[in-house]
Amino acid sequence: MSELRDNWNVYFQSDFHGRCGRAGSRGKRGIEIRLDREFTWCEHRWIIPAVYLCGQGVVIDLCIETSQSAIQAFMSKWSDVIADSNCALPAEELEHIEAENPLGIQFRPNVMVNGRQLNDYHGHSVIYNPCADGSNSASDESIYAANHYGLNSDSAWTIWRYSFPWATTRKPNVKSLSLSLSQEPVSVPGPVFTAAPGKEIQFIHPSAKTGHTLKVLNLEQREMDKDTFSIPYFEVPRSYVSMTYTISPDLPEDVVSVTDRFKGDSRRPSVSGQPSYLPPSAGPASSVGIIGGCDGPVAIIFNEDHPENTHIAFSSLRFESSKNIEWLISFREKEYGDISMVLI
Repeated sequence: MSELRDNWNVYFQSDFHGRCGRAGSRGKRGIEIRLDREFTWCEHRWIIPAVYLCGQGVVIDLCIETSQSAIQAFMSKWSDVIADSNCALPAEELEHIEAENPLGIQFRPNVMVNGRQLNDYHGHSVIYNPCADGSNSASDESIYAANHYGLNSDSAWTIWRYSFPWATTRKPNVKSLSLSLSQEPVSVPGPVFTAAPGKEIQFIHPSAKTGHTLKVLNLEQREMDKDTFSIPYFEVPRSYVSMTYTISPDLPEDVVSVTDRFKGDSRRPSVSGQPSYLPPSAGPASSVGIIGGCDGPVAIIFNEDHPENTHIAFSSLRFESSKNIEWLISFREKEYGDISMVLI
């Protein structure tokens, strides 16, 4: 892939074409400090081609290489699921797919400038994928960025741009700049169970190897209020089950969660009719992204208090009430340790 450096301007919080989300917010273009730093982490080759010092903060570009063979193996294994957007897989299979996606590395960057941590950032990413037939066009951001940095066109690349505002009110004289990367935990599926008040489920934490007992305290069939969520011309499922439980010894909610094993029902046209210009119903109702998790997301809608050391899980939304829910215990695990490096 040839290097094309003409008209390459980087601004704070800009994309790879130099465009910013807010008109007039980009300020002066950043001063490039070329690095071409390479390292291996999370079983991928990484390149930090450059950092850019802008008036509002520092911009760091990161390029993550993925081989075509890894992508093709993933596509071959899950081709039926990828081709069928309505495929109703259980949650543990979806977690396996997410974990195996070679382009799905989730991580959190942290930057120190002159010994002070920059506490906020804005991220923007594109993917250059040679395995995606005909999906890239000549104006595609990913091609533009990959060409500029001279990346190997035989590989796929996830290219991230992070903008970190300065920790000081004015642009500092940058004497040192270090970067650390931390993998976001991935979901590891555990046991599946059906619930009844008083029922106990034994499980072992996969990495700590500690034994725990989940005890179901209460199951309650509920109906979501019509004013909570609605879609014009459609009916959405509103029936769900709440389950209160304890875990002994207890585990933090960011370490273990309990969710409905299956997605909820799809929205359906209302009896009043559906205009012809609206698309047909497809996939679960969007509210399932809120209902069907552990305390955090659901609390946004229900804001329910519960006694200390107890937990609440909510099933997916369905049109018909049902207490025969299959619940999945999932663990949040980090597979790789953090990595740190001095860039300046």
